[in-house]
Amino acid sequence: MTKARHKASKKRKTSPLYMISKIKIKNFKNIKETDITLLPGVNILVGPNASGKTSILEATYFLYKALIDAAEKTPYRPHIPEYWSGLDLIHGKDPNKNIEIGITLNVYLPSNKNDKWCHETIEGVVVFGYDAQRDTILPIEYNFLISNYLYLKINTNSIEIIMNKESWEASGKPGRNSASSIIEKKNKVILTYNIDPRRITSVFLHPRAIISMYETDFHIINYAIKKKGDNRSSYKVSFIRFPLLDIEIPVVLRPFTECSEEAKGIPVSWDNMLLNFLLSKVDYLDPSLAISLLFDAIRKIVFLRHPDAGALREPRPFTGSNRLNPRAQNLAEVLLTLHGRLGRMPERLEELISKAFPEFRVWVDSKFGRVVLMSEWRGIEMPPPNLPDGLIKTLAIGAAIELGPSLLLIDEIENSLHANLLEIIIDELNQLPVPVIAATHSPIPVDIVGPERTIVVLSERDGVVVERIRDPVKLRKSLAEHGVTFSDYIYGVTVKD
Repeated sequence: MTKARHKASKKRKTSPLYMISKIKIKNFKNIKETDITLLPGVNILVGPNASGKTSILEATYFLYKALIDAAEKTPYRPHIPEYWSGLDLIHGKDPNKNIEIGITLNVYLPSNKNDKWCHETIEGVVVFGYDAQRDTILPIEYNFLISNYLYLKINTNSIEIIMNKESWEASGKPGRNSASSIIEKKNKVILTYNIDPRRITSVFLHPRAIISMYETDFHIINYAIKKKGDNRSSYKVSFIRFPLLDIEIPVVLRPFTECSEEAKGIPVSWDNMLLNFLLSKVDYLDPSLAISLLFDAIRKIVFLRHPDAGALREPRPFTGSNRLNPRAQNLAEVLLTLHGRLGRMPERLEELISKAFPEFRVWVDSKFGRVVLMSEWRGIEMPPPNLPDGLIKTLAIGAAIELGPSLLLIDEIENSLHANLLEIIIDELNQLPVPVIAATHSPIPVDIVGPERTIVVLSERDGVVVERIRDPVKLRKSLAEHGVTFSDYIYGVTVKD
């Protein structure tokens, strides 16, 4: 980490920080079920053709498509235009199976405890079902696990809360008069709120309304409960307000349990000013804020396929877009938006182009409401049709980095990139504080990242199998002794299998 970046991260210390640490996929295309743990920087997916590498990327990006991109579109069809039918997304095209896609966040928040960082884990899983009448995929259930002590489940019939029984009792049994049912078990209590299916179904059909459900009045009540002896334990009860359903649900909050001087890893800052203010110093993670962090992470997922070079060589109307689409057709628009935000081309992007293409200069030409990428080689202006494919690919990846993604997905990262250029780009991606999942058929990225960052994807009879290298240090040593490259080993194994 450079000094400049270290200083920048210090300035953001009053903001909650997070990093996507795991993705979960079930019943999506040829994936029956898998969990993938992620590292900051590059995570390379390798495997034979049709093994499921691209399916992993598409499933993860589908969360953005379904919950953010398609939320304002009518009819609600998040599978369009990639798939003809909603059934095309379901494992075995079985309409009775539900798709499950989720992410896990490692969250770091500044605490009142001696200016320390506190670490919490949040998991969100969305269940999608097939709607035959509309031939689409709809969200039918939301599951949230907050800090391993609070579970929230929302489906089309009810809202269910699972809390620690001891803290619930010590806090005065909040919700005992409003819940439809209460089940007390040895270590937990389950509060269920029944919902009119017709009312909540209308909300589920429009996922943007789901996001607005997770609004709270930030009203927190402190409880100082006398326990055994003279010791007193402080609890907080937060009320999650669901304005579209006209209900308010109390949940007991647990104080942070794991705090240290510095955040573990280098996560992403969340740039919501209101919540930055509210979270300037906290000792509890409010569930409403936790869910908002999950949606913020989903909103910042970026997916890149191979750029559509033909479209990029023609002028396009400027719409002010600040989100790169998967084929990067709007690359010129995004670069101009970044230029307008900073007053110049992003410095990190310029450094990347300078390393990769030292004899080129690139800029965006804007006339009459249309934009196009322009370049200059050794002082000679090059028309847009002469832009090299490798330069376009590098610009697209550089622009994606500048957009500050929570997770960057790249399919066939090696396309149009020379080995030296691949090494420059992978080195740049490895400096990111967020995970990058890149699928490849080339041995070059595999040898660059090594066994620690390689994920093998194989297609078995029952579906996709995803595995990391079990003992990368031992494998490196063994390969060195036998004079075998890591890519020879990987592609020998995957081809054989």
